[in-house]
Order: sequence, then structure tokens, then C-alpha cells
Amino acid sequence: TMALEMKKLRAEVSKLNSEATTDSLTKVNNRRAFDIEIENYISASKADSKPLSLLLIDLDHFKKFNDKFGHSIGDKVLRFVATLLKNNIKGSDLVARFGGEQFAILLPETLHEGAMTVAENIRDRLSKQTLSDSAEKIELGTVTASIGVASYDISENSDLLIRKADKFMHEAK
Repeated sequence: TMALEMKKLRAEVSKLNSEATTDSLTKVNNRRAFDIEIENYISASKADSKPLSLLLIDLDHFKKFNDKFGHSIGDKVLRFVATLLKNNIKGSDLVARFGGEQFAILLPETLHEGAMTVAENIRDRLSKQTLSDSAEKIELGTVTASIGVASYDISENSDLLIRKADKFMHEAK
């Protein structure tokens, strides 16, 4: 029937939409979704005069890790980190894979201090996890991350906010 066809089409479209905005490896938002969402979060922040913070998270020495254990294990680590990040945010916070071994988290209605706390929790939880690959029976050790925390200023655009977080991330290294 026509109704059934429409339902199938709708399901297809929503699947395509979510595929277009989801990082296939880590199942969090991809960079494209992030670029769209940061604009929405900034607009909302401006409209309601509510704070907005951004975390940029870079896994330390990840290239060495990939070289030592291989890319499939590197991929597992990225998936693990993405899951840990998802488990450390609430409601309307947004996690995205920013590129390579970098992730971004948008924290709406979060002041700098609160964002620092979230960053510290993530850093702490990551560093306490000793990773191992049960299939390969190898110890991978721990993964550490450098995190840049930036708070949105009403005079800025998204590029400036990202640049600010990036600068702090490099200082954290």
C-alpha cells in the first residue's frame, strides 16, 4: 500500500540522515554533525544568554599506539574512548568525533568551571583504565588525553570558540 511505502521511505531517510551525521567507527556524531550543531548551540546560547562550553579532547601519543598495536586495536581504543565520553555527559550535551584521535564535547548551559570539572572527570577516568584486548590477549596500558576547555563569548563565532579550545588543548599537552 501507499502508506506502507511512505513508512518505508521515511525509515530509509532517517537511516540515511543518521548515517550522514554519525561517525561509522565510534558511533558518536561525526564532524559534519558537529559543525551543524555548534551553530545551533551558539544560536541557543545567544538567544537565552545562557553559557556554552566546548571541550576538545586529543588522545596523547595515539600514533605510537597505532604503530605499536596496529590500527584495529587503535580503532577499538577510539570506540572505548567514545563510549566513555558518552557515559560522562548528560542530556543535551553533544559528543562528536572531531577528526582522527580528537573528540569534541559541546556543553550547553555550562559555565567554564563546570566544563573544567567535566574535563577533569574524563581525564581522570581515562587515565585510571588499564586497557587490554581480550581477543588478542595483550595489555595495552593506559590512554591519556589532553583537553582544551573554552567558554563561548557572545562576540565570538564558532571558529573562534574552536580555535580557543584548540589552543588550550595544545597548552595542556
